[in-house]
This record gives sequence, structure tokens and C-alpha cells, in this order.
Amino acid sequence: MKVESYLGKIVVYLFDKDKYTSSDIKGTLIKVFDELNKYYNYEFSDSYNLSLYTNKYYGMILEITENDNNISDYNIVNLELNILKDTLFLYEVDEVLDYLNNEIYYYEDKFYINIKKLDINLLENSNIIYGNDVYKIIGKGIKI
Repeated sequence: MKVESYLGKIVVYLFDKDKYTSSDIKGTLIKVFDELNKYYNYEFSDSYNLSLYTNKYYGMILEITENDNNISDYNIVNLELNILKDTLFLYEVDEVLDYLNNEIYYYEDKFYINIKKLDINLLENSNIIYGNDVYKIIGKGIKI
């Protein structure tokens, strides 16, 4: 599990690509919230939007944003979950020579790879792009 925090958003990268059933996702979310509280000192109260992006070659990316609907009771946490199954993830790389057998996109002076199999080296040596940014890159970028 890798955690990044941005302005009003927490992104959790979950490298487990085999947890797609409802009970697995529920258990994973409970574990993530427990670990965010225990190891990262995040206190959750109020209302949150959760977007869970899943990809069979990578795993899951959970995006947590605070909802504008404020709840005055701090004993209640309201979560709205959107699960986006089998979404496309792109990998931003500096060097494309190792990935010529994959789909490669060039956009704003950067290269992005769409892999069709698990590649640990790519996962460790790239930035993962997901969500709306992927479709911007595919729509406006140049496919090589």
C-alpha cells in the first residue's frame, strides 16, 4: 500500500490485483481506513467520496475526497463509493525502448505505456496515470 496526499485528496495505491468481489472490496476498504488511521494519523469524520479504480494488471487505486455535505455528528462517517472496474491505467516512463511491444502514447513531452500484462519493473519505475487523465492523454496524445 502506497499513500499520497494532495490538496483535499488522499490517493491509496493497492497492488493487489485479485480482490474484485464485493466482500473483498469491503474488507480491503476497512483495512485501508484502519491503516490510514493507525500509520498515517488520518482521522475520518464527516462525508467522503470514494472512487475505486480497478485494473486486472495492477490492482486498485482508491481516491478519497471530502464531500461538501458536512455532517455535524462526529460519530458518523458517510462514504459514497464509486467502483470503476477494469479501468485503463497508463504508465509514464522516461525510456520507451523496453516497451515497444505495447501501446505507447506521446503527450506534452512525456511517454505513456498501456501494458497488457503484469510488469513489475514498469510498476516500480513509472508514475501511474488513471481516471480522466488517461482519456485526455489517449484523446489528445500521439499513438506511436
